[in-house]
Amino acid sequence: MEYFFKVRRQCLIRQSDEPIITSSRNEFYCRFCFDENWNGIEPKTVNFEKENLKISVRLDNNARCRIPWEMTETDGYIKIQVVGGDLVPTNTAVIKVAGKPITEGLGPTEASPGIYGELEKEVDCLKERIEKTEQIIEIITDEEINALFT
Repeated sequence: MEYFFKVRRQCLIRQSDEPIITSSRNEFYCRFCFDENWNGIEPKTVNFEKENLKISVRLDNNARCRIPWEMTETDGYIKIQVVGGDLVPTNTAVIKVAGKPITEGLGPTEASPGIYGELEKEVDCLKERIEKTEQIIEIITDEEINALFT
């Protein structure tokens, strides 16, 4: 399920007022439609805040991100703000979380990845690509050296 937002300059506008039911998790996303003022502004991050909890998540290439499940554990309001580039913030929009929490029948879950966890995955992926490239260079170099002596 997706919650849609428009971003005009620094104004964040929620497109519907449907709530999330308390204890929902891992199937709820925010999708953002940016105006031309945001062209070239990277990265784009969404800050989620509820009570004393704050989680920042980077938008994917489709201007979409998962709503951290920690935000839906109890009723209340999730505050959402987009921040782009060096520091281009929007105003705050909210999603209501309604209902009583489910306390039984829930499986264990891992914490939602924040922006640093996402960046760490990207760095690990780049390291793997570098290692593979270095292996290819070594193979080519060994073959060229052998060709010189045969």
